[in-house]
Amino acid sequence: MSMRVDQLATDLINNAKLADPAIQEAYLTALRGMLLSTGQRLSPAVLSKAGETLQSMMAGAGTHSSMLKEKKRLRLSASI
Repeated sequence: MSMRVDQLATDLINNAKLADPAIQEAYLTALRGMLLSTGQRLSPAVLSKAGETLQSMMAGAGTHSSMLKEKKRLRLSASI
C-alpha cells in the first residue's frame, strides 16, 4: 500500500507544479488531505520532495492570496 500512497503523493506534487493557479489550489488541497490522513506512510524521499516543492511554490506564489493561505496550511500539515 505504501507504494501506492507514494505514487499518489508524487502525482499530486507534480501536477500541482504544472497546473494553472486555480487548479493548483485543488491539487494542494488534495495533497494536504493526503498528508493529514496518510502522511506517516509516505517514504522520506516523497516527504522531502513535497516539502521542497511547497517551499519553491511559496517563494513564487506572488500575491495570489488564497494560494498562499493553502500553501501555508500544507506546510503546517507536512510538519505534523
